Formats: sequence, structure tokens, C-alpha cells
Amino acid sequence: MSNTIKSFGAAYPPGRFTSDARLKSLCATLQLSATPTLIRDAGRTIVAYERSRMWIDRNAWEMLPADGILVVRIRQTGRPIHLCMSLEELETAFADVKKSRSCWEDLRHYHWPRLPRAAYSFVLEAL
Repeated sequence: MSNTIKSFGAAYPPGRFTSDARLKSLCATLQLSATPTLIRDAGRTIVAYERSRMWIDRNAWEMLPADGILVVRIRQTGRPIHLCMSLEELETAFADVKKSRSCWEDLRHYHWPRLPRAAYSFVLEAL
């Protein structure tokens, strides 16, 4: 990994959606797969998918409208966690993943074996 990829190693303020009650309810019932899914709920556009580790999917990023919400369910062990963020938050906290040409251009994703520091700011409060 390049030393220039640093944005996701920083701490950020809590995300806009970390205590969103409607989003909590929706996340509790969503049936997700590894393929990003476009969901419309109460006038909001949500792009959601599930992985076994922290995973930023380029297709999901490109599907996300300016006022949309990205939901990533991570099922590593035990109870899943949900990362929820706006496009602006995604572009701020994870902008540097686009600099990893082999991952972003060729594989179309970037992943981590453990949550990077930035991700903790976007964890949806317990369901």
C-alpha cells in the first residue's frame, strides 16, 4: 500500500446517519448480497451491499447520487455492523482509495482486513 493513501487513517466527526432511526429499522430487515443494490425508502436513495470485511465498491460509489446514502453491512464475526454515509462523507473519508490504481481501476474495489480508523465514524448505532 502506498504511503500517499492516508484519508481513511484519520478520525472524522460522527457521520450524519449514525443515529438515524429509520435507517436502523431498514438495516435490520434488508436482505443484501455482495452486489450493490439501489433502494428507495421514504424519498431517500440508498445504495447497499454486504461483505465479510470493510469493502468500498466502485460500482456502489458510482451509483450513489449526491443526496444518497451508502450502506455497507460488514459480517466478520458475530453481529453485523452497518456503515452509513453520504456521498460527501465517502468522498472525504475514503477519497484516497481512488489513488490505488491496481485496486480502483483494475479490481474496482478497495478492502481492508480490519476497519480503518475513518470507518468508526460511520457505524450505525446498535440495531
